[in-house]
Amino acid sequence: MRTLKRGWMVASLMTWSFAAPVRADEAPPPANAPTATSQITLPSTGGLNVTSSNGQFEVTLRGRIQVDGGAFRNDALGTKNVSGTELRRVRLGAAGQALGWRYLVEVDFAGDGVEAQDLWISRTLGPGQLTVGQFKPAFSIEDQTNDLYVVMQERSFLASTLAPGFQIGVGYAGDVGVFTYGVALYNLDRNNASHDRGFGGSGRVTFAPWRTEGRVLHVGVAVAREHTDLMGDGKQPGVSLRVRTAGHLADGSRFLLLGFNDNSSVDSTKGVLELAGVYGPLSLQAEAAQGRYASRSARGRLSTWYVQASGFLTGESRAYDATRGRFQRLVPRGRFGALELAVRYDVARGLTTPAVEVSNGIEVHAATAGINWYVNERVRLTVNGILATVEDPLNVTALDDTRAVTARLQLEF
Repeated sequence: MRTLKRGWMVASLMTWSFAAPVRADEAPPPANAPTATSQITLPSTGGLNVTSSNGQFEVTLRGRIQVDGGAFRNDALGTKNVSGTELRRVRLGAAGQALGWRYLVEVDFAGDGVEAQDLWISRTLGPGQLTVGQFKPAFSIEDQTNDLYVVMQERSFLASTLAPGFQIGVGYAGDVGVFTYGVALYNLDRNNASHDRGFGGSGRVTFAPWRTEGRVLHVGVAVAREHTDLMGDGKQPGVSLRVRTAGHLADGSRFLLLGFNDNSSVDSTKGVLELAGVYGPLSLQAEAAQGRYASRSARGRLSTWYVQASGFLTGESRAYDATRGRFQRLVPRGRFGALELAVRYDVARGLTTPAVEVSNGIEVHAATAGINWYVNERVRLTVNGILATVEDPLNVTALDDTRAVTARLQLEF
């Protein structure tokens, strides 16, 4: 019900944001005054742009569609994955500015209901940008990079478990020379609850001494501290960290790395180290992170890292956003698009004392090979091959062994 109500609220805001630039001043103009008109354009970069005659209001409509498919070869160890297709993301949004204030409203229609993603307003304050609303607190280059521009079809285990994700709060970010910075304070909000369940704060600093086209060196560090309250009721863990080992369609290979359900609060401290580089058509990206969790009766640690490399057969370079310390949209050089090959090795391990649910130690490994065809700067086809294993190293027990081929066709407009 909350998701539905939020969807109606967001839809109303989008309607207002589109209509606001078209309005003239609140008072009706004199009869002999020249008529003020708004300018409607279709920029070559995409979207539908509406700008008021005085330039004080502007809105651009935008969206994305991601259609996924997956085929699995299952083992006999656990629940089987079912091959199939899904709408991974279907988002519509509006971005613009009103009297010096920027805003972004974006909602996703792919799930069971309408769910808000980015929903914020911001304004330049001093050397940086102050943002209030729902956004992603700064943590990890993989998480800060838009899902449209990450190399693999799905983000790493690190980004899907330790990154705060979309939260409601206040943030401040900017760049000074070769450095970027970002801090945020936020609530921990569970989508299926009618209340906030905690609070947190994060900070991130990046350093990029090389940041020209085709030559990038990025080093970053981020930390987050969170307090989660209103714990589980014996049915669902209050803090639950799970991964799908072989893509988003792999529901049968979804494993609990850490879980707390003792009706007490949980405090966590998380940190990540980032390294990324671009040298011509080649790129390298690696991160290592750890999260430490403590409740009244249990303690846990989640350690995760990945290494990813890619290369363009057509000569392009990954595009780097030096003002935000993240990667951005690629523009192919040729009329037939750009072709990229990529590999990634991903590891995550959860350790809990005392043991919870299945075990007190779960370790996940996934090797992924991928090919990306950037048909143009707005359309992309991705195919990934995944080999994933899950084991209990303390008891020397294999829990899952899955092979998968997944694909995605995406359109950004």
